[in-house]
Amino acid sequence: MLLLRLCTRQPFLRRRIGNTNMACREYGAEAPARCCAVVYVSEGRNSTLLDALAEAARTTAPGTAGLIRQFRDPQYHRTGFTIGGACPDAVARASVEVSRRAVRAIDLLEHEAAHPRIGVVDHVSVHPLGGEGSQEIAQKAGLAIATALGKDVGLPVLLYGDLNNGRRLAEVRRSTPYFVGGELPATIDADLGPNEVDASRGIATVGCTPLVTNYNILLSTDDKRLASKVTRSLREKDGGLPWVESLTLQRKDGTFEAACNLLRPKETTTANVLAVAEEQAAGVGIRVVDHYETGLTDEEALAAISRLSSERK
Repeated sequence: MLLLRLCTRQPFLRRRIGNTNMACREYGAEAPARCCAVVYVSEGRNSTLLDALAEAARTTAPGTAGLIRQFRDPQYHRTGFTIGGACPDAVARASVEVSRRAVRAIDLLEHEAAHPRIGVVDHVSVHPLGGEGSQEIAQKAGLAIATALGKDVGLPVLLYGDLNNGRRLAEVRRSTPYFVGGELPATIDADLGPNEVDASRGIATVGCTPLVTNYNILLSTDDKRLASKVTRSLREKDGGLPWVESLTLQRKDGTFEAACNLLRPKETTTANVLAVAEEQAAGVGIRVVDHYETGLTDEEALAAISRLSSERK
């Protein structure tokens, strides 16, 4: 019913995804189309819980979807679980099970971290991979995840990307306290799920886009003003590089980094971003001391899914 309501409210979804029946037999192991979902959980230090969530990602839909990467970030108290496969229903079921267990175990009111967040399951991003049909199965997986998080898990859900007329994640987040901090609102205008916000569980954002590269650039300064100048020079919104979103985060040692989302990493590459960061850093008397990526490329994700398929045979 929620899915039908959403398609009624946003008719472009009905036109683009067609039949929402997601029988796995339609997307067998030999199909070129794949998708992956990255479930971002507001926990990066409790190894016992993270091991349990990783096991759920591996075993909820055996044979059709599985865990292809996890990035535990104790620095920012956050973990990303990447779940991939050829069956949208299986990718969705595994993603929702990880989310459900996280919501049961984590109290957002007790969570402290430098990284912004608005929910226990702060963000689920779904991405098409491979050949013809991948966009369709990614959208189906994204809608299934968003519907289950709203209806079954009971989270207010905000949609972005191909699930919401191409609206960018940063725009959706600006409608919440994500960038400015502070308490969550008591209610929001949710796309799915309740409008009432439980502060211990928070809000989930769910979207479907091409695979994003998360790229962090560490700077040799504990002066936020200087670090922010570098961050702004990278951010498209402030006249920087196209397809780049960035924010300034403080690390445990007091220094800062520019945390970047490269929305089209083949058009604006990590090398492009690094070159501008180094130039701008030098211009304000600091330097880049390190840089790293936290996710997978399309090719790496497809290879990981292929390895899962080989291991099952």
